[in-house]
Amino acid sequence: MTKILKDRGFVLKTKKFRETSKLITIFSENAGKLNLIARGVRTPKSKTSAVLEPMNFIEFVYYEKPTRDLQYISSADFINDYSTIKSNFEKIKIAYTIIELTNLFSREGQSNEELFNLVNQTLSALDKSLKSNYQLLIEFLVNLCEIAGYPIYSGQCPVCHNPIDILKDDFAFTQSYGVVCLRCKVVSNNIINLGDETKKLLSMFLIGNYDQLGDYEERFKHLYIPILEFLQFHVEEIKKIKSLELF
Repeated sequence: MTKILKDRGFVLKTKKFRETSKLITIFSENAGKLNLIARGVRTPKSKTSAVLEPMNFIEFVYYEKPTRDLQYISSADFINDYSTIKSNFEKIKIAYTIIELTNLFSREGQSNEELFNLVNQTLSALDKSLKSNYQLLIEFLVNLCEIAGYPIYSGQCPVCHNPIDILKDDFAFTQSYGVVCLRCKVVSNNIINLGDETKKLLSMFLIGNYDQLGDYEERFKHLYIPILEFLQFHVEEIKKIKSLELF
């Protein structure tokens, strides 16, 4: 039996399908990642072609039939096309990094409320310029690590389980464990070296002390790389993300 379902979500990627259609990958609020066929969207008369482009936040209706491998989109409309992001190259780089990471960490048929809300809040803030571009990227990455099950900092050393006061600067940052105490630094051969200022910024992000970060956009640019390095240690597929080549 065919069901008609309504959902909202972020267009992650598109691919040509047959002569006039596209295969659309959407990270939806209720059904997780969906691969849907949009018939006829490559024709000049299509009204939904612009809606079904990567990054757009859309509301859509689709048919679900259990006997079909791929389901069909019936209609789609904008919730947000993020026009401000699309007019700024720095914002575009960050937005597409977020979209590609979301595609990597979302699962077909599995809703993920935390990740959905994180993507929604981050892209909205980026579009409205509520915070600096790279601050938003770093906040997204720190929260993504937590959601994905690879927390950078939990309040204690993951090796000896002693508490770490991260504001006292008595920690090291590693690829495998994230933040460890200085005594356990010797057990890791994959230390990520940070400058003093970058280390201080990292500690403020990890405890959510965003109000005291100030305007450090240039310094923020040095921090997203080690966080990605940590995440990449656990998820090797991050190397394949094309948007990172733009940085």
